[in-house]
Amino acid sequence: VLQTFLKDWLAFQGKGFHKLELPKLQGRTPGLINWGNRVRIERLRTLGPLMSHLQASSDPLATVVLKVLELMFQVPSASYWVDVEKQNYSLYSLQGDVALLLRGSQCRDNPQRSPSVVGFWMEARPIVAQEAIAFVRDNLKASIAAQVPSSDPENASA
Repeated sequence: VLQTFLKDWLAFQGKGFHKLELPKLQGRTPGLINWGNRVRIERLRTLGPLMSHLQASSDPLATVVLKVLELMFQVPSASYWVDVEKQNYSLYSLQGDVALLLRGSQCRDNPQRSPSVVGFWMEARPIVAQEAIAFVRDNLKASIAAQVPSSDPENASA
């Protein structure tokens, strides 16, 4: 179900703009910072219309996806953005990050590859990841669970 939602949303080709305050990138060299900035701007141009669409959606899962994308654009590490390009932050990566927030995983290990947004924050500043997990738990998890059909055989009608 999650993969279908994400695939549909990532195929979104509409217009729009999602206003974000971007942190200044930090890196070992000016070249790395320039590379990271280029990747981040390209991703914002690509994902901005989707983020605007997600913000207008009443689907609680859209709110979780938007939270992941907003967390992404708050990453201040130029190296992270270079990894996003090199390792192609994709549907699979986004799905993994959304699943981490929905599960409420607070482990410090990064089960995803380097470009994992939630994994980055779990390692760099765990409080940021914990706040995102708490946001999902407190505001959205019950709404999302209510929309998913039960696969519990005891509750299925005969």
